[in-house]
Formats: sequence, C-alpha cells, structure tokens
Amino acid sequence: FDSVAPNYDDSYDMWALALGGRYKYGPLTLTGEITVGENISDGNLTGGSGSNARTYVDASGYTQIADTEDTMWFLSLNWMINPKTDITAFYGQYHNENDRNPALADDDELDRTNYGRQLIYRILPNWQIRPSWTHWDHGDDNITAGGLPVDNGEESVIGVGFLTFF
Repeated sequence: FDSVAPNYDDSYDMWALALGGRYKYGPLTLTGEITVGENISDGNLTGGSGSNARTYVDASGYTQIADTEDTMWFLSLNWMINPKTDITAFYGQYHNENDRNPALADDDELDRTNYGRQLIYRILPNWQIRPSWTHWDHGDDNITAGGLPVDNGEESVIGVGFLTFF
C-alpha cells in the first residue's frame, strides 16, 4: 500500500493453490475444484464485501495486517440432453478464517454456500442463450471480531445470458 501511516504494515501476500478435475461418462460430465489460499476472494480486501484489510497492533505498537486463510470448493454435473441443449446443476462452499490479533481470541469466520442450475441452449453454432438460477446463503452464524455471530442473509439470482463466439 502507498502512503500508509508510520509504524503500519504496508503489504500482505496473496497465494492460492487449486486442484480441479473433470470426468465424462456419455452425456454426463462431473466437474469439481478445491482451492486453498491466503488473502484471496473477500478474505482480506481482495473481494467485493471487504472494505479494508483486517489489522491489529502488536506488542511493540506496530500495526500489522492479519492474514486470512481461505478454502473453497465446488461440484457441477452437466447433462447433454441433445446436441443443442445442456443442463448443469452445481453446488459450492466458501470458508475463510482471520485470526485478527494472534494474541487475542478475536477471530473472524465466514461461511458461504451456493447452488443452482443453468440451461445452455445453442441457438446457432456460435450463439447461446443461458438462463440460470443461483441461490446464495451468505451464512447465518458468521463470526466477527468479539465473537458475535452475524446472519449475512440469503439471495436468489435469476438471469439470462447471451453468448456469442467469434
């Protein structure tokens, strides 16, 4: 970070390791992935809901950035109904933990799940329509500083995408 206050940590590392796979059996395709890492997604300022990096003041008065450990995975099952039409169902989970100040019991924990389905219809060889529905559960017992549980709610998203391939 640029222009930080004196005695303030001005950086943190981000890394991720992912392992994915795909298995096809006739018209069915099973796909999955697991990812582990540090300070990825919205674990520490790098995603949509984080507003700033989580910090703490160490014993010498130096402000440190607390690292977030992230784990996420998903599975999806695709069924090719015919050459023009596929349907996919999916499920995934995301979990992160941030110990804030290692000297205190003030950990953050965030859990999210999502599931849904998508239809892929090939109107033309290079043009697809993709109606989809996804349900997000943002966690009803996420832990924030001080150990207080928070219900971050749920949402359902319905949409239609049009893809053109060049």
